[in-house]
Amino acid sequence: MRRIGILTYHRPINDGAVLQACAVLRSLATLFPEDHVEIIDYRSWTMERQALCKAARSTGELWAKVKKFLHVRRFVRNELVLSRDHLLSNSYRRACDFVADRYDVLVTGSDVVWEICDAPAGPTFPNIYWLDQSFQCKKIAFAVSANRTALNELRQDQWKKIEQLASSFSLIGVRDQTTMDLLQRVGLSEGSKVMRVPDPTFVLQPPRLDLDEKLQRHGRRTDQPLVGIAIYDRGIRRAFVKSWKERGFQVACIVGYDSLADINLHGSFSPFEWTNVFRYLDFCITEYMHPAIFCLKNRTPVLCLDLAECYANTESKTCSLFRDVKMKESYLDFDAIGRDIGLANAAAREVMANWDSERVEQTVQEMAGRVREFLHCVSECVRKEDTSCNPRT
Repeated sequence: MRRIGILTYHRPINDGAVLQACAVLRSLATLFPEDHVEIIDYRSWTMERQALCKAARSTGELWAKVKKFLHVRRFVRNELVLSRDHLLSNSYRRACDFVADRYDVLVTGSDVVWEICDAPAGPTFPNIYWLDQSFQCKKIAFAVSANRTALNELRQDQWKKIEQLASSFSLIGVRDQTTMDLLQRVGLSEGSKVMRVPDPTFVLQPPRLDLDEKLQRHGRRTDQPLVGIAIYDRGIRRAFVKSWKERGFQVACIVGYDSLADINLHGSFSPFEWTNVFRYLDFCITEYMHPAIFCLKNRTPVLCLDLAECYANTESKTCSLFRDVKMKESYLDFDAIGRDIGLANAAAREVMANWDSERVEQTVQEMAGRVREFLHCVSECVRKEDTSCNPRT
């Protein structure tokens, strides 16, 4: 029996993060039913503190924040298979020692585990998610992302280290174009041992849950269309809430709290319930990738905005997503239109008017098929005796 360990972000107070961790875990457990697959319960103290601080300063009522924390941590406890031992540390060497010699296969990803930045909130580089060269086992990257990494600002010593670490992997699946560009700069091109793979939540099959009664308790009325707003910035969120209410929509805030919204859902649902919320929306405006993905999976019309200034000189993961699914009309660079709410709403109306549910369903199936293709490559890689794997052979 092989021991397969997964290193990913599995404890943020974030539905999308824990769902991607669940998707990776379940995919590999299904692929290797005779082996033991677990998420390595490591996290850096810096990122743990960041998650707690972000939850504490989120807008809205304190009880909603507490409920969100409890929902996510209960999901981690009940739905994820974690290693018996755990480590909370900022030390790279301690993390390496914690992982070393315990596993036959190490899998890193998905999520933005390969992001490199100087921000104090993130892990320093190199870090455990790049899987140290000293690990004597097969190393696989599953839909990893270097999202927000400013490639032109990386130092020469960082590029050298990236080349050393990435070259030691048996198989690399990357989620977005920025990560592919990073690997190409160190001589690893798509088709060698590198391939593009969509986010693993495309193959996650959450339970289909009836939320009618729960949504009605939160104020949902069936006589009005319902739009969901998943935007963190209070000012921008408030502007969308007001404009859609003026158009006769009932408005639900999925991220954050707004007193003008008809429904505030932040903290009200478990992660699996959260995936079902998007089925009840008539439209969604979001800046986040996983709300966009679950809109697509539920065939709910969606407009995804890029709001972060860090994407001025690099392609965001959401831009990459909607280019991959050939639905650029559902993506909007908010800065490119001068952060004009009216123009954003005009784009939203265009998306709603031209939404093709059958086309979206086909696209979702194609993305899921690409994930399964990568999993097939993982299966072949793990079962080979050598440590190199070519996804195209």
